[in-house]
Amino acid sequence: MRDWVLERASLPSFIDFLSKRWKVVAPQRRNEIHEFRELEDPADLCLDYPTTMLPPSRVFLPDGEVLYRFRPNSPGSADAEAEERPIALFGVHTCDLEGISVMDEIYLAAPIDRGYARRREGAFIVGLECAGPCVEESLCADKGTNRTERVYDLLLLPVDEKRFVVWGRTNRGNDAAEESGLFRPATHEDHVALDDFRAAQARMFRPKFGLRPDELSARVRASWDDLLWVAQSRLCISCGACNVVCPTCHCFTTRDHLPVREDGLGERCRYWTGCQLESFAKVASGENFREKKSQRLRHRIFKKEVYGMDRFGRSGCVGCGRCGHFCPADIRLVEIFGQLSGKEVTYA
Repeated sequence: MRDWVLERASLPSFIDFLSKRWKVVAPQRRNEIHEFRELEDPADLCLDYPTTMLPPSRVFLPDGEVLYRFRPNSPGSADAEAEERPIALFGVHTCDLEGISVMDEIYLAAPIDRGYARRREGAFIVGLECAGPCVEESLCADKGTNRTERVYDLLLLPVDEKRFVVWGRTNRGNDAAEESGLFRPATHEDHVALDDFRAAQARMFRPKFGLRPDELSARVRASWDDLLWVAQSRLCISCGACNVVCPTCHCFTTRDHLPVREDGLGERCRYWTGCQLESFAKVASGENFREKKSQRLRHRIFKKEVYGMDRFGRSGCVGCGRCGHFCPADIRLVEIFGQLSGKEVTYA
């Protein structure tokens, strides 16, 4: 780990440096929301964003991705995958770095997903620590994701209005910092500013329900027959928004698109889907194994807090707060976890 300093005034120059090797994807404001998209003008970069609607992990698993092209009259034929420019993700919150880490465990484990791996392994990631919770639904203090040592090449710590202390985690990150000529080694004065920033952070990040991940997992596991699932699901409209905005939801379906002309190419495409949709657990016979909204809501929470802990030893929820922040029915994890912990947390 190396400590660097980057002046805020040098950010546009560093973006230009990265853009020579990678397609830079960064948070930008569009109307009333923020989103990660290709950064064409460094002036559009917005690092004080609250949270984006779609998480940056979706960059590695795009909706409607063409898995391969084929010729219907030639069984077994498939076109080679198109070359893509590698991505530099810039300004990724620490909770979303954790989200990418969870997706890595899923998609880079055998059998490796080739599309995800192709985008992910060539990516350069610049993380960003928040000075405080970015939305009121955030659970990063409870989940311990307001800081992380995972995934990033460089991590920006906004110690004041003039500079970032920057941690270089990988050789590639430190090489980029050195080759750009825009970074300098951190001094004692910079470390004092970092200590002050950390102290202010600690005052801002306060747990809401105060259970360790293993304790929360045990409470969720014991709640299978709890009436809270029925009560909370009465609000649900089964839109699936919580699945789409979640940094670690990874379910998808595929569809084949056949060509109109006989000599044309067909496409097999991957599309996002989610367990909160009414048809998700419906099989060809017509049986629906999670027909009730309460069953689907319970499944989503169990998938994050029980099955994720059983499989990976960590929660599948990174505490970003998106599922509650963007839920049209105002269903919030913080309220569900609060009820399970005996410390109710509600919002007007």
